[in-house]
Amino acid sequence: MMATVGDQIKEPEAGWRRYDDTHPGLKYTGTWTTPSPTNAGYYGGSIRVTSRAVDNNYVTFSFLGTKLRIISDFYSDRHSDNAITIDGVTETYSAFRAVGTSSLQQAIVYEKLGLNLGFHTVSIATGHNRINFTLDAIDIDETGYLYGYTLTAPEAGWKRIDDSSPQVAVSGNIARNTTDSNFHNTSAIFIQDATGQINFKFYGTKFRLIGAKNTNRSTNIEVFINDVKGTSFSQNGTLLYKSMDYEKSGLPLGTYTVTIKGNGVYGLDAIDIDDYGYLVAQIGQQLVSPEPGWRRYDDSHSAIVYIGTNWIFQTQTGTSTLYNSTHHYSAQGKGDNEVRFKFYGTKFRLISSTGTNFADDMSVEIDGVTEKFSTKIPSATDQRQRLTYERKNLSLGVHEVRLASGTNGDWRLDVDAVDIDSDGRLFHPDEVSNVADLEVGKRIRCNYQSSTANTVGVFSGLGEQTSDFIPVTSSTTPNGDFYFIMVENRNGRKLLVADRNIQNGVSWDTINISGMVSGVLVSLTELKEMSTSIRLLTGGINASDKDNEWDRYIVNSTLNGKVTAGDNNVWNYNGGASWTSTTNAAGSANRTGRGANGNAGASGYNPSAYIAAATATGFRPVMEVVVLPMYRSFISHDGSYKKWNAGWSVVSPTLPSENTFIGEGISDLSVLDRKSTNFNQTMTLNGNLGSGEVFKSTVNLKKYIEITSLSVK
Repeated sequence: MMATVGDQIKEPEAGWRRYDDTHPGLKYTGTWTTPSPTNAGYYGGSIRVTSRAVDNNYVTFSFLGTKLRIISDFYSDRHSDNAITIDGVTETYSAFRAVGTSSLQQAIVYEKLGLNLGFHTVSIATGHNRINFTLDAIDIDETGYLYGYTLTAPEAGWKRIDDSSPQVAVSGNIARNTTDSNFHNTSAIFIQDATGQINFKFYGTKFRLIGAKNTNRSTNIEVFINDVKGTSFSQNGTLLYKSMDYEKSGLPLGTYTVTIKGNGVYGLDAIDIDDYGYLVAQIGQQLVSPEPGWRRYDDSHSAIVYIGTNWIFQTQTGTSTLYNSTHHYSAQGKGDNEVRFKFYGTKFRLISSTGTNFADDMSVEIDGVTEKFSTKIPSATDQRQRLTYERKNLSLGVHEVRLASGTNGDWRLDVDAVDIDSDGRLFHPDEVSNVADLEVGKRIRCNYQSSTANTVGVFSGLGEQTSDFIPVTSSTTPNGDFYFIMVENRNGRKLLVADRNIQNGVSWDTINISGMVSGVLVSLTELKEMSTSIRLLTGGINASDKDNEWDRYIVNSTLNGKVTAGDNNVWNYNGGASWTSTTNAAGSANRTGRGANGNAGASGYNPSAYIAAATATGFRPVMEVVVLPMYRSFISHDGSYKKWNAGWSVVSPTLPSENTFIGEGISDLSVLDRKSTNFNQTMTLNGNLGSGEVFKSTVNLKKYIEITSLSVK
């Protein structure tokens, strides 16, 4: 049953929303007090009180909605001739209660229903025929709100975003004020005429527009949510900074596009949204960090491959706004360049620089489907960390991405960073996560950690994404990932070489003490038929000795066409010299070191062909994977190959590959052995035999075991 005037109502009913008497949207003029009653029965623990002894005491407010209730108390000294004016129309109402009766607190003393949906101005003036006028709260529509008051900070459940956010876009005739301390963060955007618009996108359920009210502001400001026009509002009135001008709440949780048309002068100071919400970047806007639900990878990440001639890798420090201070770009005349990587997830964003001389015809290919995109903008000044491409709602899985340079502009492809799902993973185009899928030219991720300098650490997480990559210049106390790249498959023995020094500042003697010079078993896989060991490459006894693994794999091999021989982008040998297992011809105390910048590239020796074994240098491990004889099975049934793992699952409709047998096959067929079966059988009485009784029952043995016939005598 709906409450009405005279009823006590301690909480707003369904469809209503309550504002306490202390709310800043309620403006009190005259002399008012806020007593601290011994009876704490007032809403919010407070009530406003004024007396007839003082003329011109009134309260004013404005709200959006269709209905209004005044919540106060009925008592013997309350006025019976209070005047309430709504949009210029005045009525009176009474809060008087007969003498001798107790006060009725939090009661409806006035109600107005059926107003047109829109903004309404309300003024309540005190009566004169009793002693006091009181106001405890007001109730309005659940989807309505008070507006036109100063809101200096976001209320509980809200957070504030300044108008200067790069996710707030403007168009048409607009102006900006960035020096007035009365504005939030000293800045505001001003639409100047009917051509001006403000646009933003947010994730959440509600938003508020915090503005700058004044006498020259528009009376017809339009707000569109996902292109649907809401109720227009006015910002015209007495100068008021940080004014709460507009609110939309109760939206289903999601992403919404908001467009504001001023139709005259309109000032936006800030935007309030859900305290867990955020503004969503749109194409062309700056995005200096990944949004919630996203994860960012820098352009220098080891999984991102740059293909083509003369890619330019630029580092900018100081005032640069490049992500991590670096980016890759392809310039005019540098040929057809590409970027390739894979990722596991459902979405992908490209972060780039933009400018007037950037290409407008670049292409992105995802799983074979190609689209064009542009990084060209009218501005003569290059813009950094801009969202230039976005693709969402892909099926959850691994996706292949190829970016191709354009033909227009001076800068034909620019990569600053890549954003994907926060729980996703970036993969090198040739990366696998299962040892069984390795072949020459493929790579697999691994983790290495050493907490003490000149101490060999621990390998773990083969095939997993454990942490960020170890820098290509390495570290004395590394804690990160790297790639093992497969270089040869020799009689079932897979040989893989680290793509970098995983640790520097470690001596050959220290590595030898650990057993990892000549080879030691390291547990990196759970497959009992597969063993992994770690050792060093051979390096040649002098510069003329080319019969060694460093020259064979790093200097000369293309790994079946997967890489360019001797490519530092693959092997990172410029990051520092790498120990080999070879004793150098210079003397028994010296070992051959290979690589390091300034020493003839991949083929170079360092320094002068030998290093003393006790010297701290770089550790580049080799992993040997030996696949022992193994037995794997699938069951062919109903036209499919199946495996058992607490239930039957289909692996393939055709005969699986060798790698699938190794990785997924049933290793122990004893799980299929027939187990003994016990069962209880109910018997029924059927006739007499001598002095006893006869019982019989039928047993369907096919229900328990495969059997074609059974004879019992």
